[in-house]
Amino acid sequence: MHFLNIFILFILALSSFELHANARQFKFDPLGNLLIIGDMHADPHAFLNILLYNDMINDKGEWIAKDTDIVFMGDMIDRGPDSLTTLDLLIHYKKLAADNGCRIHTLIGNHDLMPFEGDFSYMHPIDRIAFAKLGMDSEAEILYLLTDPKMPYAQELQERQAFIKIGELGFVHAGLDQFVFDYTPDQVNTLFREYVEKLLTKSRDGQAVKPTPKALFGQLGPLWGRSLVEEGINEATFEKMLAAWDMKALAVGHTTTELMRPEFRFGNRLIMTDTGISVGMEGQVWSVSTTKEKLKNLDFEVTRLARRSERVTKLLRSFTEQRNVDLLVKRLNGCR
Repeated sequence: MHFLNIFILFILALSSFELHANARQFKFDPLGNLLIIGDMHADPHAFLNILLYNDMINDKGEWIAKDTDIVFMGDMIDRGPDSLTTLDLLIHYKKLAADNGCRIHTLIGNHDLMPFEGDFSYMHPIDRIAFAKLGMDSEAEILYLLTDPKMPYAQELQERQAFIKIGELGFVHAGLDQFVFDYTPDQVNTLFREYVEKLLTKSRDGQAVKPTPKALFGQLGPLWGRSLVEEGINEATFEKMLAAWDMKALAVGHTTTELMRPEFRFGNRLIMTDTGISVGMEGQVWSVSTTKEKLKNLDFEVTRLARRSERVTKLLRSFTEQRNVDLLVKRLNGCR
């Protein structure tokens, strides 16, 4: 019996070591500025408008910001008119930001995984037309493109985390629940990353992938849970959750705020960023920003923006024309 106990402890320790060994950086020292953007839901016009009017890019689409962290709260696709262009913009500007001393962080959202789980029920009809215009008339063809290792979409998804922290401010797509007392951020990120990798490989072959544990992948997990914002968890419980993951404050998306503008609770320690940005959500376009110094005092600014503008329409037309050419060349070269 003594030997069995030692063996069990060894297996548990080995599992913990493997999770730690597979962990990636999720904690970052803040740069000079911070821009937080709620659920985009396949709206490339809003995507560009937010970057343009927050002085991240200029009218030519060139990156002009310096020393800035930009956090997208997940759910880049579904519900809106153009998932693929939104992903292409994200990939494009993520590189330009890095080349200019900035960082774009994108969280995993529940909708970001749905196509790989075989669920296209939230894909907007106009979004399906956009894919069809590029030669992808079926869900199988869309999935093939998104999982093709020669294309950038699978890699971009694999680079995402379920949770990150910039300074003492944490970020998660939906919210926190009791799982914060049972799992570390490293463990949560590793388990989600392993699930994403399985989805990308097995979904291409039509194989189902069952995620575990339920505490993380169910309705109370970091990609789905609404208990933090809808059920009114009291401040004392919220404080314990923050302490469990060594945070001073937390930003979430996923649940559209009642007034469709950023909402702050518990003395700015809970920041709700989902304002229904996408035209498909019929909400409002807002961003949340701060500086490195103001972040220490949880001092944030909110900005309401237009969803569309003539400046963005021109920029987006130029971008999509070039993207369509690039996509055609890749497909002709064997990327289907």
